[in-house]
Amino acid sequence: MTRPTNPGRGARAQVQMGETIAILLVFFFFVVIGMVFYVNIIKSKSATEKEENTQLEAITVLKKALALPELQCSRQNIVEDSCIDLLKLQAASIVVPQHQEYYFDSLGFSVVSVQEVYPSTHNYTLYNSPLDKYSSKSVTNAPISLLDPVTGTNAFGVITIDTYAR
Repeated sequence: MTRPTNPGRGARAQVQMGETIAILLVFFFFVVIGMVFYVNIIKSKSATEKEENTQLEAITVLKKALALPELQCSRQNIVEDSCIDLLKLQAASIVVPQHQEYYFDSLGFSVVSVQEVYPSTHNYTLYNSPLDKYSSKSVTNAPISLLDPVTGTNAFGVITIDTYAR
């Protein structure tokens, strides 16, 4: 005795197979969209971190420049914060450019300049070692006091650090 074949059974299997394939396609579509979204978030975070590192590098160079003994103000062997001796600055603006390789470890690829703003105006370029081809440039300004040790007076100035990154 032969069993009768059920023609609906094969058609039903084909429909179930089609449904499974459609579900898998939708699943992989969502996985691809999720991966694209995740990659964009990672790119955004890495760009933000790179910008933060560039700014931290600029602040580090600023602190190192203000801590140079060639520039620091001192009264009775006590160093003053955010103060530059004008006589030392004038001498250093001549000597430091002649010995840039010595200062490269501290200041790297940057330009350090000091501008006296009040009561008179003078510009001093202390260190000048920029990159020719750079990916980003960060400019950091900080107010400073400029001490004239001869007269004992202070002037107002701004130190500007241009830091370059590859």
